[in-house]
Amino acid sequence: MKRALAALGLCLFIGVAPAARRAENTVASAPAGRPDAVVEAAVMKCLADMPDHQYFIGHREIVDKLLAGEPMLIVDIRQPDAYAKGHLRGAVNLPFGPVLAQSLGRLPRAGEVFVYCYSGQSSAQTVMLLNALGVPARSVTYGWNLGISKVEGAAAVTVSEPSELSADQACPTTPSVLEACEAYYDQLIAGRGTRFAGNMIGEADAKALLDAKDGTALFVATQSPEEFAKGRIEGALNIPWGKGVDRLVAGLPKDKKLVVYCGSGQRSGLLVAALRLMGLDAVSLRNGLGTPGNYPAGWVAKGYSLVQ
Repeated sequence: MKRALAALGLCLFIGVAPAARRAENTVASAPAGRPDAVVEAAVMKCLADMPDHQYFIGHREIVDKLLAGEPMLIVDIRQPDAYAKGHLRGAVNLPFGPVLAQSLGRLPRAGEVFVYCYSGQSSAQTVMLLNALGVPARSVTYGWNLGISKVEGAAAVTVSEPSELSADQACPTTPSVLEACEAYYDQLIAGRGTRFAGNMIGEADAKALLDAKDGTALFVATQSPEEFAKGRIEGALNIPWGKGVDRLVAGLPKDKKLVVYCGSGQRSGLLVAALRLMGLDAVSLRNGLGTPGNYPAGWVAKGYSLVQ
């Protein structure tokens, strides 16, 4: 199996477990620290220079590329047991946690890196961090469970044989940005077992924040204006994911918890990672409003209303 030139597949999985309310409101709720000017500039450059693909690759497209024999760099950071049961051909397993954090400086800055997880939500966060580091990365839509595994022909490019990242591969990076990304993963680990685990919030907890109406939270929709007009969470601010988003995030408040949402939690995952690197307290609505691809998950499927 090819190593560095084979494929890197990266997917971030964070378990959610019950925890005391006291813990829920502490460590996982706060960003990993105030960024320096270099970190903020790196993030804003990713937003300002957003490519047309918006840091995504379709799950069907990546399977088609592998079927066509295209060389690809893919990283899978699902947990090792999931990786062992089957993964994309050539994908390297860098499971979430110390292994992933310690490997950030070894990922190439030339050529694209394709990242997938279970549902596409956590890989979106990871892709934003990688792009801030200078790694041209894209998240595979809907991840393994909801996307890749359902594509016709995926079985032909699914293997159980592991691949490894070249031991001698190292790439230059900006130290302060690397430190900020490593701190991001430290914060994710510390937040396990809280209602904000994985920098996400479940539908029921988000509804409770909305109903509290105490001014501590602001809902932010990354949907297009057309999607937003069809139905939004009450009081939500529309910041469409795409070109120009860098100008729109500048005025977001730093004294509120930002609950960011989209259709499935993938666009919101990208924005949440960017905001947190810039020192804002942002979390992504797990599963978003809901789509046919992730039904019966999502805000609407849970019976919560939208307004127009």
